[in-house]
Amino acid sequence: MDDAHTKLVMQALAEAGVGRRLAEAEAVVLERIAYGAGATSWYYCKGVEQLGLLASLLSPGSVVSFYFDGRIARLRRSAVTGEVEARMRNVVRRGGDLVFGALQEDGVRVDAALLCEDEEIDRYLAELPPTAELLFGESQARDHDGTAAITLTLPDRDGIVRDHPH
Repeated sequence: MDDAHTKLVMQALAEAGVGRRLAEAEAVVLERIAYGAGATSWYYCKGVEQLGLLASLLSPGSVVSFYFDGRIARLRRSAVTGEVEARMRNVVRRGGDLVFGALQEDGVRVDAALLCEDEEIDRYLAELPPTAELLFGESQARDHDGTAAITLTLPDRDGIVRDHPH
């Protein structure tokens, strides 16, 4: 992403209170990409120090949700116990979509998928090394209360916030 747009994104995030909340809690971030036909990207932001990198990765016009309340859990693959697996399977058995992803080397991007069957959970778990950091939880709607979650629409490259299909 270009520097000018990154500055616009940083300003929008600051105005929405994202930096203030990141000073208090880590966040799992869902980006709904403008004109993306349902495409999403997932990120993890452990604090304000990662906000610049995150801002540079976000696309113009995206709707971005920051979840600060742990609704999407983070843990090492080696910590996936029977109880954790049961929580994952419970999401899909209730008919929900399980967000399941591994944190990438940059510490911000998450290689995530929406899983809806037990067999998919088994396959994804089997493919990950024990040192992988995982994120998982039920797929989330847009939520915004300013504390547990902040959702905002990012400006386009020209600085204007538009209502795009996502």
